[in-house]
Amino acid sequence: MMIPRLRPKSSQWPLKAQGRPFLLVLATLVAGGCSSGPPPAPGSTLVFTPAQATQSKAVLQKVAQETPRDPVVPLDLLPSDGVRWETMSAAVNFAVGVPELEMAVVDSVEVSDREHVFYLVDPHSWPATVTVRGLDTPPGVEVEAVMGPDPSEPASQRRAADIRTRVLAAIEQYGRIRRLPAYTISSSSEKSLDR
Repeated sequence: MMIPRLRPKSSQWPLKAQGRPFLLVLATLVAGGCSSGPPPAPGSTLVFTPAQATQSKAVLQKVAQETPRDPVVPLDLLPSDGVRWETMSAAVNFAVGVPELEMAVVDSVEVSDREHVFYLVDPHSWPATVTVRGLDTPPGVEVEAVMGPDPSEPASQRRAADIRTRVLAAIEQYGRIRRLPAYTISSSSEKSLDR
């Protein structure tokens, strides 16, 4: 019968004491080889001299002032009277949606090309009506506001005056926004593009 010989604990793992320096060197080599390449290049060091900056700015201003010889898009980007009727609803919504008023447009009626009526309500369900009419003289529009179930009350009149002032300012602000007309291709252009 054979009796198995037990090995001492120190010999069960060959890298116990003598192998530690080997593991340390191996880990250092592996960690050192993990770099992803050379460091990134520095940002651009190109700096304009004051003369170059002035010259570049002059060129850009000259290009911006030039107009095309045959413009495809009409260049009158601002309405002549300062009123842009297609953005009237957005202007009124912007004017009455401020925290001081907290009103919302619940309905609108286009009476004519130059007259719109907006129906408003506040958080307490108090109604208001804003009527915008086009004028041939500056400021180009007339705004009339009526507030509350009893428009003759001083508080309702003050609130209506505030609504009128804010709506008029918003209409003027929206009228100053430059907008290009929608770009559409006519059928004759489509045929020439397909060729």
